[in-house]
Amino acid sequence: MACRCGWALEPFARRSDGERAYSEHLAGALRICTGCNTPKAERFMSKASPHRCKACARAALKAWIAANPSEYERARRKSHLKKKYGITPEQFDAMLAAQGGQCAICSEPPSDSRGFRPHVDHCHATGRVRGILCGRCNKALGQFRDRADLLRAALAYMEK
Repeated sequence: MACRCGWALEPFARRSDGERAYSEHLAGALRICTGCNTPKAERFMSKASPHRCKACARAALKAWIAANPSEYERARRKSHLKKKYGITPEQFDAMLAAQGGQCAICSEPPSDSRGFRPHVDHCHATGRVRGILCGRCNKALGQFRDRADLLRAALAYMEK
């Protein structure tokens, strides 16, 4: 038996002895990155792409992102909405359509002059999604720390 790293094993009387010795060698051997073809310790190997070292996996990911920017953006948006709010892009689009494509508070288009996307408004205590807002309205609610009593007090102040 021989290994990619150059380790060679003399023939054994029994095949099982040779296989066991080779398995022991693999357990203690450095892994070889298929990207740069160099032996690397386990801590330098990528967990997501176990046949590549972290540096080669990072370079391959950057190259894929450069070649597929729209696919990357779609996947990033889907992951963000699912992790942070527990909704899919389809649910987000349906909520925005139900609001007529406008902010739920000020009824203006929810994107600003710099092209930022609409914001998902959610309750910080429960995590429940309330609606889609423009950036200004979302920041305003955030400044009142999701407290209805502060909003009422601000409204009373403004109406004086």
